[in-house]
Amino acid sequence: MGGIDEAALDRLSLVTQMTKHIRVRASGGKNSASELGQFSPIFVWLLRDFYLDLTDEDNRKITPRDYLELALRSVQGKQKDIDAKNQ
Repeated sequence: MGGIDEAALDRLSLVTQMTKHIRVRASGGKNSASELGQFSPIFVWLLRDFYLDLTDEDNRKITPRDYLELALRSVQGKQKDIDAKNQ
């Protein structure tokens, strides 16, 4: 619940990274992506009416698409935590 912020993107990143470590053995001994669907819920990230006042850094009105682009924009810098966020 709430707006798309850095914390929401961090949580999504965590889930995405965790899925790389999940393996399912099919009856033939081979891993199968379709088998994984039997054991995991469907993921839905619903974007709906914004409760935020959609403005940029200069307090100009922006569209929901512009807001999303701003939220996903890379941060400048070379520190370890900045690199992690940009990934």
